[in-house]
Amino acid sequence: MKKHGIVVCVIQFELLLCVEDEQDPAVAVIQRLQQRYPSVDCRLYIGGKQGVINPMVNNMAPAYDAASYDIVWVSTSRIKGLDITFRI
Repeated sequence: MKKHGIVVCVIQFELLLCVEDEQDPAVAVIQRLQQRYPSVDCRLYIGGKQGVINPMVNNMAPAYDAASYDIVWVSTSRIKGLDITFRI
């Protein structure tokens, strides 16, 4: 493959999903997705971290602390990615 200029890239990732409380409707959706795709490393974090004032940062702080990799991509319904984000 090297001779032909083809690069094969294996990306390891995890999905760390955060909600403020267990009453969030997203919890049921996440649980269904976890059941449907058991081979995907996906964890749900409910609640925040003591002492964090910003509500969004508060919700994601436990997942950030538990992240297995050096790079963390933060995505919310208010953040839009560009089409070129995953293109090399």
